[in-house]
Amino acid sequence: MTVEQAKGMEFRDVVLMNLITDSPGEAQLWRLFLKNVPGNTEPCPSFDSKKHNILATELKILYTAITRARSQLWIWDSDEKKRYPLFKFWQSMDLAVTSDDARSGKFTAKGDSTTVEEWIRQGQILLRTRTMKTH
Repeated sequence: MTVEQAKGMEFRDVVLMNLITDSPGEAQLWRLFLKNVPGNTEPCPSFDSKKHNILATELKILYTAITRARSQLWIWDSDEKKRYPLFKFWQSMDLAVTSDDARSGKFTAKGDSTTVEEWIRQGQILLRTRTMKTH
């Protein structure tokens, strides 16, 4: 299910896969978030409304995706360079935790945990209602 298809819906758990990696915005654009990380000494671009216009669009999509989750939000992103600024910002605000294996690309918002059985049951519902596709 795409973010656009999920608009207006709500789920206990949401998994976002490569939302930042698949963004058409360059990795450099995402570095803008480092300006808001306390004590950051890494270089950050200056805000430019023309250059960062694509980032505004991507953030609207991210907002929609994040607000679909009632309890758990899991973000997995494979592009370490592109995801780094946003993940660093969320960590600095104590909004999320990363997995023990930083190379896994997994990032989890703080919330209640969900059982394996609940994931299986929800997956079966999505398959039955043809909301989720299999390969």
